[in-house]
Formats: sequence, C-alpha cells, structure tokens
Amino acid sequence: VSVSEVDHQDLWQRSQLSVVTVGSDEGFLERMLQEAAQEAERLSPECMIQCNIEIV
Repeated sequence: VSVSEVDHQDLWQRSQLSVVTVGSDEGFLERMLQEAAQEAERLSPECMIQCNIEIV
C-alpha cells in the first residue's frame, strides 16, 4: 500500500490523497482499499469529503 498527496499541495486548507496497491486478487484489493478509507475517515471524519475506489 502506498499513499501520496496528489493535488492541492499549495493549499494548507485542502488536500487530495491517493492510496494504491498492487495484487492479483481483486476482492482482497478492494477490501484493503475500503479499510484504508474507513481508517482515514475514523482518524479525521471532518476531513473526508469524498472517496472513490477504482480497480484497474
């Protein structure tokens, strides 16, 4: 799992993060990304505005 700030680096009031992982089991990858999103929301619920999970 890797996390990176991918947009709005010049604004302290806003941020866009990407969380990525690589693997062959789509179900496992989706669960892992959902857990990462849930943890981010648990740690800072007022900051989580939108979450998109995409499997490519």
